[in-house]
Amino acid sequence: MTIIMENKDVNVFIISFNRLKYLVQLVAWLEKAGFEKIHIVDNNSTYPPLLDYLRNSQHTVHRLDKNYGHLAVWECGKFKDIIDNEYFIVTDFDILPVEECPLGVTEYFKNILDKHPKFTKAGFSLKIDDLPDFYNYKKNVIEWESQFWKNKLADGLFEASIDTTFALYRPGIYPTQKKWWRSIRTDFPYIARHLPWYENSSVVDEEGIYYQKNIKNKSSFWSVTDIDLLKKYNEEIWHELDAIYASPRWKFLQIIYKTLNFVFHKDQFGRKIGKKQKISMTDITNIKVIQKYNKELTQELGTIQASEGWQFFERFRK
Repeated sequence: MTIIMENKDVNVFIISFNRLKYLVQLVAWLEKAGFEKIHIVDNNSTYPPLLDYLRNSQHTVHRLDKNYGHLAVWECGKFKDIIDNEYFIVTDFDILPVEECPLGVTEYFKNILDKHPKFTKAGFSLKIDDLPDFYNYKKNVIEWESQFWKNKLADGLFEASIDTTFALYRPGIYPTQKKWWRSIRTDFPYIARHLPWYENSSVVDEEGIYYQKNIKNKSSFWSVTDIDLLKKYNEEIWHELDAIYASPRWKFLQIIYKTLNFVFHKDQFGRKIGKKQKISMTDITNIKVIQKYNKELTQELGTIQASEGWQFFERFRK
């Protein structure tokens, strides 16, 4: 027997950091939709107008002791009981369902998960067919996001990975698991906008300037236009990848994967073999090129860390 799950029944976690105007819009939509368990998980923000808003919020605000990044809900350790035992929603602060989206999203996403038991979360696709020309990274975003609209699973559904875009999760789902990426995105009218993509790139307001100067989340590359900051992130990601490539664990897994490919005469482990080509960003002056490359590096890092072999040794190490 299928149990109907309404918006009011589910905990929804909004990951917040130094932006107010987007957060206000999302919270207003959640209230309109009848969500009652709204948690604002704030990554140690310092933007004064946001802090005032959080102090006066009628919802549950969790002020974290540091910036845990976009995976704060899992990494801060405060919500383990909910994560392990309940369905829950996680969303970035800058996601807003389109005007045509029905309000009963929890029931809709839950029904999808009931019908597709091999998937771990279901959430919105992101609208990309109305991005304004004054957004400088329109072409880059469309090129990147188009991949998530290609693998049709069923009518109105796409098999496509979801990171922390608005989605309903099954109990017990963690970013360290390979199944984390087993996701379903929904088609119109159950789609959302990523609000920064609708900003005029030539007109950055006071809030936007403050956010860019203080951003720590390396997954937010399309929101960063400071070339020095992007290059700094590039160095940080490469530091993590170099540490992986130099580890005994990585070298051992390479031997295993290559052996399995040889035995089975299939390149089924190919995506886990070999290192990402390192390209120097020192002399690169095109912001879009650096953004795209950083996004690819982040995806490479996530793929390795979510692989079964890597996770096996991670459990063994712990």
